[in-house]
Amino acid sequence: MDPIHNEEQQPQPQHQDEQNLAGDKQADTPDKDVVLPEQQEALFPINQDEDTAPRPKRPIEDHPTFQEYGSSTPAAAESDGESTQVAWQEAPYGPTPQPAPPPQTPQVQPVPGPYDPYNSQPSWPNYPSQANTVPTNPYNPYANQPGVSSGVNYAATSGMNYPPVAPAPTPKPPKQPGKLARPLPLWGVLGGLGLLIVLFVVLHLTGSDWAAGSAHASGAALLLGLLLLIALAIRMGDGMGSILNKTRVRQAITSAIIIVVLFIYSGVAFSIQPSLHIAQAHSLENQQQWQPAIDEYTQGGEQAPDGADLARTYTSWGLALNTSQHYNEALTKFATVIKQFTASSAQGEVHRAQVGDIAARLGLSRQSLDAKDYDGATKSLDTVLGLPYCDNTCQTQASTLDATAYYNIGEGKLQTQDYESAVNAFDKVLTKFSSAPEAGQLHGDMAKALLGMGKQERSSSCSSAIPTYQRLAKEYGDTNEGKSAQKDLNAPQDITGHFTNIETDVPFNQIGLTTGLKGGMGKDELFAKWDGSKKTNIQDNGNFAFHGISQGSYDLIWYANNGSYEYVEFIYHQVSQEPTYVAEVGPLCPVNMGNVTNVHTV
Repeated sequence: MDPIHNEEQQPQPQHQDEQNLAGDKQADTPDKDVVLPEQQEALFPINQDEDTAPRPKRPIEDHPTFQEYGSSTPAAAESDGESTQVAWQEAPYGPTPQPAPPPQTPQVQPVPGPYDPYNSQPSWPNYPSQANTVPTNPYNPYANQPGVSSGVNYAATSGMNYPPVAPAPTPKPPKQPGKLARPLPLWGVLGGLGLLIVLFVVLHLTGSDWAAGSAHASGAALLLGLLLLIALAIRMGDGMGSILNKTRVRQAITSAIIIVVLFIYSGVAFSIQPSLHIAQAHSLENQQQWQPAIDEYTQGGEQAPDGADLARTYTSWGLALNTSQHYNEALTKFATVIKQFTASSAQGEVHRAQVGDIAARLGLSRQSLDAKDYDGATKSLDTVLGLPYCDNTCQTQASTLDATAYYNIGEGKLQTQDYESAVNAFDKVLTKFSSAPEAGQLHGDMAKALLGMGKQERSSSCSSAIPTYQRLAKEYGDTNEGKSAQKDLNAPQDITGHFTNIETDVPFNQIGLTTGLKGGMGKDELFAKWDGSKKTNIQDNGNFAFHGISQGSYDLIWYANNGSYEYVEFIYHQVSQEPTYVAEVGPLCPVNMGNVTNVHTV
């Protein structure tokens, strides 16, 4: 048994150079440690002529080829899922030259080492050297590594060959913390935090509004965070992170927390600006600073048609103006809400604005009434009555004021003898506000206004005065004006005209008014009509006039007498046989017949 490998020695197949040896010249393997090939060659020289002991042999199963040369670990082969031990395969031997035996030297005992199948061999005397049995170009896994030469280049170690190992680099000593890496004193940290807080408070308070102050603080926090981040990098480079700095963890955590807090504060301060606008707008609205509040709501993102806060502010502003009796300014605020904020979310404020708008118009009307600006009052009140959101209460209030305004207008116009305007104003009261007290107070004044207007119309265009007199006589017959109108309506009227005679041999010098003339009448009947007529002379210039003629329809007939004969004549239409010249005498106005001629027409 080999004292090192403790393996059973088994006969191996004889090598080519062993065929000349006798089979009975085998010797037992000496009980010695394995020595290196270089040592074997020195200790056991082999002479080809000398008779040598046979090498120990071991069978090799199926003669497998080694995967590596010079490796101290045998290859394992897989067979049916089990791991089998593969024997080492020795390189084939060739003819071994036999140098001259060197001088005998004392045997050196090598230091035991691990088993090497290529370089290990039995240690008995006269065993042939195997220094040249290793393959000339074995596989070297380190051949391509930097600093390792190709080929077999193993360090000579006790029983084992290892690749050369580079010496480990000398570790760099840790950096000594500099002045910048030293921790700040507690008073410095607290003082710095205090200054930051004061700085941010001042920035918030010095902005044009809350959002502007927050924007300033956001920018300052971002800048400070970046500066502290740069300072942290400089301090780390100065040794703050060195293991020699016992407070490095605390310093790093504190700095990181401050920087992160600054960045977070910057982002939050920047992102909450719309909310700050809204919050400040609420505050300003509560302080009744209406326009600044509207500006803040607008900057906060509120707008028509669905900005409920904005609509509420406009409405509240208008109501406040109503309270201070600045009604015209209030109307502009209410109009903004009513016209622009049409979304359902703002309908509550729109209703408030409508109520305020009515109140403003009524208040404005009262101011006009107090100032005796009745025309201005009626304009405002007529607008209120025409509003679609003027409810029953609104209608009652506006109607009462409007009736008063129109009554006062009528009274004023009556005093200035502007009878037509007075009648129109009184008519407004009577037609639109018949239940108002003023409707019962204007009866006598209305009669006066109608009579005055009728006389003015009669003087300019009599026919247009007839309806006025008729209304006065009918509706106000209980008044003196009504009675006078009725008398004028019943009074007889004058008939005037101009006669043109084309029959020069018959001198027509009289004209009369009769009834019942008809074409084709006989001479006696025609003269009878003339005898019963109302007669007047035709002047030399042809003009004629009838005075005090009662109302009715009269046919014109004319008469001539030349001392020998009497002539009567009238002109009529050949088809209808009706007289051509008929005087229609009506109420109030005289009749002008124009030019009357005896030219016969078809």
